[in-house]
Parts: sequence; C-alpha cells; structure tokens
Amino acid sequence: MGALVLCAGVLAAVPGPQGQEPAWERLGRAYLEALGVPAEPLKDPTEERASAFLELLRPTHQVLDLGGLELWIPARVLGSDGKLAPGLTPEAAAGWAADLLELERRWVELLLRPGDALELRRANLAQLSRWTGEIARGVQAPDAELPGSPLVEARRALHALCSTTGEPTPALLIAPTRVHLVALTAAAGVLVPSERDRLWSPELRSVGYTNPLRGLVAVSLMTGPDEGSDGLVGVAVAPGDVRALVVHRGAHFLIEQGGLGAPLWLSEGLALDLTIGIVGNDDSPCTGFWQRDQLANLLWLPHWIEADLSPYREGPSASWFAKELAPDERGGFAIWDLERSKVALCWRGPVLGGGHDPHQSPPEAVQALGLGAERGWAEFVRAYSAAFVHWLGLEQVGGRAVLAWLIEFLRDPARWKGLAEGDIVPTALQMITQKTLGASADPERDLEAAFARWLAAR
Repeated sequence: MGALVLCAGVLAAVPGPQGQEPAWERLGRAYLEALGVPAEPLKDPTEERASAFLELLRPTHQVLDLGGLELWIPARVLGSDGKLAPGLTPEAAAGWAADLLELERRWVELLLRPGDALELRRANLAQLSRWTGEIARGVQAPDAELPGSPLVEARRALHALCSTTGEPTPALLIAPTRVHLVALTAAAGVLVPSERDRLWSPELRSVGYTNPLRGLVAVSLMTGPDEGSDGLVGVAVAPGDVRALVVHRGAHFLIEQGGLGAPLWLSEGLALDLTIGIVGNDDSPCTGFWQRDQLANLLWLPHWIEADLSPYREGPSASWFAKELAPDERGGFAIWDLERSKVALCWRGPVLGGGHDPHQSPPEAVQALGLGAERGWAEFVRAYSAAFVHWLGLEQVGGRAVLAWLIEFLRDPARWKGLAEGDIVPTALQMITQKTLGASADPERDLEAAFARWLAAR
C-alpha cells in the first residue's frame, strides 16, 4: 500500500476562517485511492450502501464482531501531516469492545424474560467476552476463528436477537485523528453522491462523531481545531468521553435495530441510562441545548457545551441528576435560562405526557422566554428523560422491571397496531402499571407524579 501525502492545498482548502469552499471531493478521493479503493460512486446506492462502503474499507481495518455490534479499527490512519501511518492495534481497542459487550449484556437482560433463551444468550456473551479478553492480551487475532465455530454461532444468535429489522450488524468505526474522520466522511460522499449535501459541511471539522451512512458511526479520538485555524489539528479527546460516546452511539444502534419505534425522549433516555450504568457518566454530544440547532439528518453541529452554562453537565449524570432534578416544595422543576445563568421558571409538568415529544419543541411558556430558556429546557429534558428511564428500570411489576415490560411491548407491533404514534408509550405504560403518564398530579395514579415523588425523596 503506497503512502498518501495530501498536498497542503487540499488540507488548507478544508474550511477555515475565511470560509473558503472545502475540497471535500479531492480529500475523499485521495483517501480512497490511498487505500486502494475505487473512488467512484457505488453502482447501487440503496439502503445497502453502508454495507458496500464497509466492504471496500474492510481490507484496511480490523473488525471485532460482537454479535449485536461491530467495532472497526483502522490498520492505517491518516495523520495530521496528510500521511498514512500504522493505525490502532486490536489490543488498544479491547476496552471499547468490553464496554460494548457489557452494553449488549444489559440490553439482552432487558429483552428476554428469565429462562432458557436468556441463559443461552448469557453463555454467548461470556464466550465473546473471553475472546475479547484474549485479544486484549495479544494472544488472539480478531479473525482467528473458523466458520461454524461456537464463537461464530454466538455472534449469529446475538445478532438475530438484537436485530428485528433485518439490517446488517451496525458498525462503530474509530477515527484516531481529525483528518481521518474528515477524509472518511468525505469519501462516503464521493461514493454516494446523494449524501453529499448532508456530509460535506464545514461543521465536519469539529463534530465528535459522524454517521457517514446508515448503520455506520465514526467516532473521533481528537477534537476539532481551534477556532480560526485553517488546518485539521485538534487535541485528544479524554478517554472517558470517548468511552461514553462509543457506548452511547452503540446503545442507539441497538435501540434502532430493535425496531422499537420509540419516541426521542425514550430512546435518548435509554441510551443515557445504559451509558451511565457502564461508564459512570455521559456528557455525549447527542442531545441537549444544541438539539434544536442540528445541522442535518444525522450530522450534528459541533458546539460542545460549556460546563458553566448548564447545571446538568460535567458530573451530575453520575447520579442520574439527583440534585439537579430535585423538585421544589410545590413539585416544580427549575428550568434554567442558559444565556442569563439563572432559573427562568418552575415547570409543574407534565414533561413526557401531553401527546408530544419534549425533545422536539419546548412548551409555549418556555419559548416565550427566549432562546436561553429553550436551551435550558433542552438540557432539562435530556436529564429528566435519563432519570425517568432509570426509574422505570427500578420499578417492578410482577417481579420484572417496568422498563423491560415496556421494551417487550414496543418490540411487538401487533400490540400497538392502530394506536397514534404519541399514544403508544402512554398506552403501554398504563397497561403495565395501571397508571397514566402525565395526566394526573396523584402519584398513586400517575407515573410522572410518582417519579417526582421519588426525585424529591432522593
């Protein structure tokens, strides 16, 4: 494989302070050609295009197939100097693999009732865990098993359980440098021209992750360049933040592959809850006050939140926001104005009930107070959703968590056939618990009221 040197003009053309037009196509083509991949549009850019893109990249990556998820490690990395250099080793990625297997374990525990099927999947996960442990010690290669082996069968069984959509196993790809992330994402636009408007954007210089194509997430190990820089050199992301982002995006893949059709508050709350349980915290750039400023479909604006702007960042997630979400003596929740650094109003609820997803738009009373309050609402809802899902995992009905019953309901479309989209989760929860969602202030009759009582007691 020949070395790749990107000329200074290409690197400089990536959008800088003068707002010059980025050379996305040149950058993407140079990356593909250096890897020995034809830099031509895919012939069949359908829903299978992510699989086709990954097959082109596979010879230059180590793939850790974990059953429900895949972790892709580049054997050759595009450095800040524009040259291809040796990439990460599988041993270096074993920690992320272990986190993703723990994510799958928690997901399997939610999906299956106690019994033989659950015990079999636990055995499958234990087998994969031993395998990744051997990789971490350098005594096993990622592809050192034969077709039909117990390890391959374990992967097949876990994939069949996790995916109800029939799609290929979703992939999390590690991009060790900012240049690598940008070039990889630019290359996806070369291969699938219909995605160029979404992918070839100046914000690509700074985002924490991208979705080059459906079923593929690329996670950056480096931040974007300093504001005003015309290059692509950033600093390393803190290892804990990388762990949280990898697990969080993996959780979203499992939720999507499970065909839940969950509202955003539930899918985001579930991803946060799972990540906090595994990593210990989650400040991932997925939702929060920039939710309303998302650039496009699956690519997010890069404005990482300042710790002093939101009371819900840099630590509070470790306790599922116990202090920050505590209601006042009248049951009201503090909604902060993040531009003025003060409480804008006390919200009595409901938050999740009422027929609309609170992540999509703030209530009119919040909108009337301006953008700072709207951003404060987005941060509040993110924290509230995570804590509420966590609480559903603690509440028991018939010896099983309410959250597990809810997921089982959502995985069976026959149960919610004919229901309006906004009624599916409230109906499911009422069937499971005999309580409404946000329709009453009585904690004996309503889940949000009971949740507020639990928050106050913490």
